[in-house]
Amino acid sequence: MNLTAKQTADLKVMALEGAKNANIALALGISLEEVHAARSRLGFTREKAAGMSTVKCSCCGSPVQNDIENLYNFPDNIDRYLCERCKLTVDYVNSFDDDGGNGEETEDEDDVQDY
Repeated sequence: MNLTAKQTADLKVMALEGAKNANIALALGISLEEVHAARSRLGFTREKAAGMSTVKCSCCGSPVQNDIENLYNFPDNIDRYLCERCKLTVDYVNSFDDDGGNGEETEDEDDVQDY
């Protein structure tokens, strides 16, 4: 079984928090064998996760691996670490950004109502 992006994100965060494999399986609704396979495939085995350098997520405070892949540059031009869950949320919200990325809102005449 392939994990969804959310399940993968949750697994990574829970692995860094030191959650037991049985608890991860229950939380994700998958078998213990699937947890073992996913952790091995992702490189988040118990030993490796325990030895990873972590920082707190700038959004939710969950542990996040301290590497360049977890740095996000926000509109205020400050880099912040985001956990996998928060990266999914930011990517989702950004998927609705159709203003060309300039941050300015435009108003169509059809949207303006006279009162």
